[in-house]
Amino acid sequence: PSKNIEIVNSLAFEAHENTNGPRVFSFNVTAGNKVIEKTYTNSLQPTIYVKFLEPAIITFARLVNRNTSAVFNLQVGDSLIATSEYELTAGQNLPAGEYRFELNAKNQRNIFMDTLFTATIVVDNTKPQLNIVPAKDEVINKSTVLIRLSFNEDAKLDKILLNSNNIKETFSTINNK
Repeated sequence: PSKNIEIVNSLAFEAHENTNGPRVFSFNVTAGNKVIEKTYTNSLQPTIYVKFLEPAIITFARLVNRNTSAVFNLQVGDSLIATSEYELTAGQNLPAGEYRFELNAKNQRNIFMDTLFTATIVVDNTKPQLNIVPAKDEVINKSTVLIRLSFNEDAKLDKILLNSNNIKETFSTINNK
């Protein structure tokens, strides 16, 4: 062992505090069901619920219709007080369609979010059409029956009852339709 101890290499690390803006912890919509990466609601005046990981002040919140580019600015309430939970409303009925929800906020140190929070919300108050095979009252002479449920749009199945038994777990999906 050498008695000549010296510095061979030196590294310096810097970590700055208070450099990150607020982050969204959770996001939900009135009567919302998430299917793949879209949140569906049948409410024409949906309330959007946003929770942050820390108190924040929303500086920008809107819905943009993907087909028409119509913009609906969302009402935030008391936007000057930092809080962790918000309820946002459009203040009017929205036409059925697909919307891009955009949100920006800053924390109590005036540091803004790194990127806009975005989500896709689909307002759809029409019931999907369902085609069932085998058809109602069809007579089948087999012990094993293939049942097919086909929807005309994305759908979320909560339960499928056959003779009062929930058989949802026996079904698989193709494109959630």
